Amino acid sequence: MTPTDGNRFFLETLPRWIDIAWDKEHGGFFDELDATGVPVISGPKSTLAQARVIFILAYLARRGRIDLPVEAIRSAWEFLMGPLRHPDGGWRRTAGRTGSLAEPGLMLHRDFYDHSFVILALSQIGPEITGNPHAMESAWTELVQIFDDPQTGGFLEDDATTETLPRRQNPHMHLFEACLFAWGETRDPVWQSRAERMIGLFQRRLLDGNSKTLCEFFGPGLSPRPDPLGQIREPGHHFEWVWLFNRYEALGGAVDVSRFRADLMRFALKHGSVTDGPMADAILDAVAPDGSPLQSTHLLWPQTEAIKALRSEAARTGDQTLDERAADLETLIFRHFFPRGAAFWVNQCDGSGNVTQPRCLSRLLYHLALALDA
Repeated sequence: MTPTDGNRFFLETLPRWIDIAWDKEHGGFFDELDATGVPVISGPKSTLAQARVIFILAYLARRGRIDLPVEAIRSAWEFLMGPLRHPDGGWRRTAGRTGSLAEPGLMLHRDFYDHSFVILALSQIGPEITGNPHAMESAWTELVQIFDDPQTGGFLEDDATTETLPRRQNPHMHLFEACLFAWGETRDPVWQSRAERMIGLFQRRLLDGNSKTLCEFFGPGLSPRPDPLGQIREPGHHFEWVWLFNRYEALGGAVDVSRFRADLMRFALKHGSVTDGPMADAILDAVAPDGSPLQSTHLLWPQTEAIKALRSEAARTGDQTLDERAADLETLIFRHFFPRGAAFWVNQCDGSGNVTQPRCLSRLLYHLALALDA
């Protein structure tokens, strides 16, 4: 594809997607478009999708990539603070399209993962949307009240009265991200301290010291799992932590993250992608601690996280071969994950480049746009 694909995404594809995915009748954004680019109106709306879309649209507008879609962002925020708001504080996982809480299959509990993204969204919007100049700090307070796990220094999975398993590294990584964006916007050292709490957790609990790889799933108390679930390593998250460590360092963080960054990058570059075939260079969904593939498929989001890590490492080190690899991955994304001429993307391809998950997930806009803006 041509070098203008990224710019075309912001100028043409994204405005079309906003117009399609924004539910102007009932508020917020649809969580999915189907394989033809039509909203899945029967599905629920999630806190995760609303928060991610709010964040990325506000972020891109601040960067001058798009005109600020104020009404669309306000619509998503009002849906968050309406049907998705939990009466005891925090946010439900899902509500029905119209705001109903009575539909079968809805997830009305509160999940730690989602709350990290509410804070991330609030780092980019202010009282003109929220009506509350202290909304970000309030969201942090609620997150701690609901999920705090003093035993580990991390946070519990959800608001269940007993510990939900498996425990995950992913929500903690995104809380680290949210704290970094909050710190970058406010320059308040309290957000630096909160970010560094997650670095400490990474070192103590999330990193496998033997293989120097990032574990995904854990047992009680964030303990190692001896089963197959405990063996899963996701190259995309290795790349994502590298990008976050670079962001932390650029903000002036005091903790030395260079060793962690080097170990994660080394593993992801060596074992994280396929080397030949129609999907050559594509990032794999999962590998084992020794680097052997566990899955031969390619989700969209790991490709985007590799681009972010490669470009941030190129900027840090001056190694232009990393920038070239990022450009190759961007070309691969537009070749395999974007139907020609469509204002949407697909979620996953197999090793032959065939689409295996055709629906366009709104929450992936956050991954995609950050990578194309990197």
